Amino acid sequence: MDSETRIKSHYRALLRLGLPIIVGQLGIIMVSFIDNVMVGHHSMNELAAASFVNNLLMLLYVFGIAFGYGLTPMVASSDHRQRHFSVGILFRHSLRVNLWMGVLLVGIAVGLIPLFGVFNLPDELRPVVMPYYWIQVGGLILVMGFNTLKQLYDGMSDTKTPMYVTVTGNFLNMVLNYLLIFGIGFLPELGLVGAGLATLMAR
Repeated sequence: MDSETRIKSHYRALLRLGLPIIVGQLGIIMVSFIDNVMVGHHSMNELAAASFVNNLLMLLYVFGIAFGYGLTPMVASSDHRQRHFSVGILFRHSLRVNLWMGVLLVGIAVGLIPLFGVFNLPDELRPVVMPYYWIQVGGLILVMGFNTLKQLYDGMSDTKTPMYVTVTGNFLNMVLNYLLIFGIGFLPELGLVGAGLATLMAR
């Protein structure tokens, strides 16, 4: 194999692994974006509340997701050496640690509530913000659990499966948003709370 062919094969392998990861990361961002767009068609106050909550909690999501990235290289190393038992042990311990990190993030999110005044949050938005905030905080632990599974698959060079799950979850979130925000059919019109429940169920 000449050098040019070898370089092309490296690029193909990189794209095959990297593009699904890019799509998956975009999918994580799209959850909040979809919520904001659809809620904005229902109420401006709810859009303001959703933007506040999503931007605030995104810092915790990023911190939690970054914390879980340590699993990928360890799994990749064990998987390359055909040490599948070690992969299982790594996953088990990582899942435990990440779920505890999710609990810690929930604690931090709860601790931020008394500081809402620092953000100059208008009093009239508090009744709109709080139910949505609590629902989204509950989803932190689910995010950490999924992220552990994602890093496991990424470490085994199967980056497509997490991408498919993320894209499917985004589609489900969008459908449930439409049904629960606007109260389609026999479902009640829940507005921003509906968006929060839709995101929680999709996660």
